[in-house]
Amino acid sequence: MKSLQAYATGFLVCLSMPAFSADPAGSFKVSGDVQSETTWNAALIKQDLKADIQLVHYELKGQKHTANCVPILSVINASHPAVNSRIKHHDLQFTVSVQGFDGYAVAFSMAELLPEIGNRKVWIALDEDGKAPTEEGGALQVIVPDDVKPARWVHSITAITITDGAKPPAHG
Repeated sequence: MKSLQAYATGFLVCLSMPAFSADPAGSFKVSGDVQSETTWNAALIKQDLKADIQLVHYELKGQKHTANCVPILSVINASHPAVNSRIKHHDLQFTVSVQGFDGYAVAFSMAELLPEIGNRKVWIALDEDGKAPTEEGGALQVIVPDDVKPARWVHSITAITITDGAKPPAHG
């Protein structure tokens, strides 16, 4: 039988962990240095970005898969990053952070996403093998099929944050 101290320690550990909640609708917010914060889910992406959806073939854990995906850049562009046309190549100074419901987060430079610069194919998968995402795989997820290791794949996206690297940091 566990002691009261063991239970209390476990309780305190749980209290100190960040709270993340999975949105059953599978929605995520694009915010940061954008002209308009937007909230997306699969239905809205299929409606508003229908022309950008492509079937993507990839391999994960030795198994071949397909997914209907939209480029992450399409979602970012729909939020209109706050690019100043008077700053030379200002768009190259932005970063894109993607966070999952479990707190896992990865970052991309805007330069690597732009087709005329890095042309890195980063996708938001709307399904897997024609089926809605599983609870284990999460709602919408970021996949990067050309990365050697799937370390920048994010399950159950909750937030995409666009950051202007040219913007002076706020002092507070």
